[in-house]
Amino acid sequence: MDLTSFDMNLLPPILHELDLSSNRLEDISSSDESATIQLEVFNISHNQLTHLNDCHISCPDLRVFRCHHNSFSRLPTRLLDASTNQLESIDASYNIIAHTFDLCRHKSLKKLNMKMNRLTTMPLIPNSLLVLDVTENRIKDIGQLHSVSDAAPLALIELMLSGNQLSEIDGSTFEKYSNLQLLDISCNKLRNLPYQLGLLPNLRAFRVASNPLFTLKRSDVESNPDEVLAVLRRRAPKREEALHSQPSSILSAFISNGNSIVLSVSHNRGQWLSLVPPQLAACPRLVHLDLSKNQFSDLSPLVGDLLWAGTIKLLDLGGNCFTEVPMEVLAQLKCLKTLNLMSNSIKSLKRCTTWLPVSLVCLELSENQIEDMEDLVWSLALSCRNIQVLRIAQNKLKKIPLELGLFLEGKLSKLNLQMNPQQAVRHAVLERGCADQLAYLKNRMTKEEVLESRKRLVALHGELLSEKQSVSHSNSLGKDAAENREIAVCSNADTTNQGASNQSLNSPERLASLRLIAECKERIVGVQHEIDTNFALSQAKRYAMKKEIAMGRSFMIKEERKLGLRK
Repeated sequence: MDLTSFDMNLLPPILHELDLSSNRLEDISSSDESATIQLEVFNISHNQLTHLNDCHISCPDLRVFRCHHNSFSRLPTRLLDASTNQLESIDASYNIIAHTFDLCRHKSLKKLNMKMNRLTTMPLIPNSLLVLDVTENRIKDIGQLHSVSDAAPLALIELMLSGNQLSEIDGSTFEKYSNLQLLDISCNKLRNLPYQLGLLPNLRAFRVASNPLFTLKRSDVESNPDEVLAVLRRRAPKREEALHSQPSSILSAFISNGNSIVLSVSHNRGQWLSLVPPQLAACPRLVHLDLSKNQFSDLSPLVGDLLWAGTIKLLDLGGNCFTEVPMEVLAQLKCLKTLNLMSNSIKSLKRCTTWLPVSLVCLELSENQIEDMEDLVWSLALSCRNIQVLRIAQNKLKKIPLELGLFLEGKLSKLNLQMNPQQAVRHAVLERGCADQLAYLKNRMTKEEVLESRKRLVALHGELLSEKQSVSHSNSLGKDAAENREIAVCSNADTTNQGASNQSLNSPERLASLRLIAECKERIVGVQHEIDTNFALSQAKRYAMKKEIAMGRSFMIKEERKLGLRK
């Protein structure tokens, strides 16, 4: 049929189901409410209806109402209000409904489909609702879905919010959605996700693709939502009912065992510690200490004489509440190789040279709140020549220093800088291997910037030596033995300085300049060898390399003149 209008008065009063779908209806009229008194299913979908204001219909037994694919600007509240106790399903998708509405009185409502409308706010729903679909609307805020006076948990098991304009989600909103099994928030403008989503106990399907979530791994966001939920769970705060007592009896037994070299106080068998046991300082011959998954915020009880300061190789402080790096304790650990500070709340990495052990090989700083890593990069290059693993993912880095590319010439083999809000380096680059990332960063530096960075590094090295010597000349001989041996190599490499005084030869500034000259010479030789042996080089590349050699020689001449090695 191709009906354009329909008179409800023509219907028998005993009718239970009425299907007027797929016509060309523009108007439905009724003057007698008793004509549809027993109607349970009413389908007027796929028509050209804009309203039912002139239709006096009363359907107290109505269970299913379908009006999708029309041009309604509002829901027909007069029709729906007559069936508050029986209505179970409403499908009003593919209309132009923009006005919000309150369905909290419909205590039997199970399904509401408002897909492809013009809603800007969420409808108020009853606690009985199981499925809510508001896909492809203009919603900017989830807000309050249920009545404020109703404190009962929602029965909602499916919530579809894809294709809206959500920029943030209030985590407290989802604390009552313990029954939620499907959540679709894809194709929005979300930059961050609340940890409460990861704590939903029954969530089976989670869709979050096509959101600018810079704090999460892009490949996980697009195709591995389970890993996204796992990350959110790790970000959840620790339980407040943490254990505050000291495990003195366990530690006393440990200390009495002189052969013990590994100690784990991780998680404390399901209860978190908030205070560091001071007995830890007296543990002898300790090599591996695991203090992860507690509520430690500082290590002040350990400041002082540590019996294991010279033996500890691995220290795990991950999953705690540190807001600052425990510098006083770390500064004592001269043999530490692996340091884990993952999943804390550290914001700053200043004064890194005061606490970074020179023996460090692996540094884990992921899942913190670090905004700047420039001081860390220079300190690692200056003090930690053997660093091989650096992870600082899932922080708040606004910039990745290009100087990190200089580690391409070092031992660094594993690097993770992903899931930071910085914009300068594409996320596709950060998903590559360590060598590719370092090469990318270095290639973005000009030749002048590379030379200037190396010069600054040598100057910082000289300043560090000078500072240590000014504190205690006798102690610096033991602490800086490695540096002094390297300096001796640099000073012996240049034999033209025989007439200089012994004090001049040993000054940090002069030795730093000599080291810089030696590095420059080595670089020039390497570039010249590449030009002479690599016949596949393009003309432009050869020209650039020859220019680099000329600039290096000019720089070397200036430095030699400053030292009196050249007239």
